[in-house]
Amino acid sequence: MGFQDQIDELNKMRERDKITDVIAPEHVKRGKDHENKMKNEERVLIEQMISHCNSFKGNFKDTAKGDWVDSAMTEFDNINKRLEAIIN
Repeated sequence: MGFQDQIDELNKMRERDKITDVIAPEHVKRGKDHENKMKNEERVLIEQMISHCNSFKGNFKDTAKGDWVDSAMTEFDNINKRLEAIIN
């Protein structure tokens, strides 16, 4: 192995170390930041869905009557429970 080959190998090692020490951690941090942002947005959207479902359920209960309404109300409650389970 000649002198130039040794220099080239050292340069490769330095670049590899730079990627490992500088670029990779920043990439991981950006990924985590993005993941946290997505989780927060998901939580907000699910909370909005729960709120809309409860509002609809309240209006629905006041305007409709019958056994099928009780079944629908139970289904609304089940949907809310499943949505809450996602964010908890």
